[in-house]
Amino acid sequence: MIISIVSANLLMTYTITPKYEAKTMLFVGTEKGKIESTQLDQKKLILDYKEIAKSRLVLAEVIDRLNLQTSVKAIQSIVSINPINDSRLFAINVKHTNKELATDIANEVANTLLDKIDNIIDVEKIQVIDRALVPTNPVKNE
Repeated sequence: MIISIVSANLLMTYTITPKYEAKTMLFVGTEKGKIESTQLDQKKLILDYKEIAKSRLVLAEVIDRLNLQTSVKAIQSIVSINPINDSRLFAINVKHTNKELATDIANEVANTLLDKIDNIIDVEKIQVIDRALVPTNPVKNE
């Protein structure tokens, strides 16, 4: 029994293609014209950005800019947007078997979001804090 569990684990380790995760971090400023922004306002803005970042508007543009031969739905499945606890920061995470492509997509989602957001939400100073770097190690196999 133990031998079969170890064998299965080894087989999975060597046959499952590793996935890499690239992460870009962004900072959200305050809405223009507001003197003071509450924590609730910031959380709502981050939720807005989360939805916009994964929208067809943004991801179709990402596909176009990177000349990808894929669908918006496929990109949506590998992109996640995560707020960073008690801050005005959020991360764009991309998991893919190709670490360079994961990096390119993460950075391009951030760039495209910045380009599109200005026409949608009147916000001061949303900016990229950390660009995604090519990951060196795969994330846990899923």
